[in-house]
Amino acid sequence: MYRLMLSTGNRVKTNPVNSPALLRMIRRAGWKVWCSVLLMGVMVVCWSGPAYPAETSRPHLTGKLTAIEDDTVVIDNGGYLLDRSVRVLDSSGKRSSLDMFTLPAKVYIEYVYTEKGPIIKLIREVGQ
Repeated sequence: MYRLMLSTGNRVKTNPVNSPALLRMIRRAGWKVWCSVLLMGVMVVCWSGPAYPAETSRPHLTGKLTAIEDDTVVIDNGGYLLDRSVRVLDSSGKRSSLDMFTLPAKVYIEYVYTEKGPIIKLIREVGQ
């Protein structure tokens, strides 16, 4: 593509991607280029990691909740810290609070390991 410069009247290329030499080179390479591009695309997709969020691979367990304190709960005689943004769900999957659980309660938890110890991110009551 060319455009006319108003001041001098010279023609100047505006888009080097559409140059005839480049198009001839692409046509000459043909299937080899397209196979290389496809292979690079597959490699990028494979090396970019899983398509699901990393949160689905958190450690989890099911146990008996026996005590609730300020920011700690006791499940199967082990203490776990509660995250400030912990998700608490009742047995039907609706949002709830720890005060609504009747102790001892069977619970499912997802947690992460930190320097302070395991911190619970999700706690869900499991039907007895």
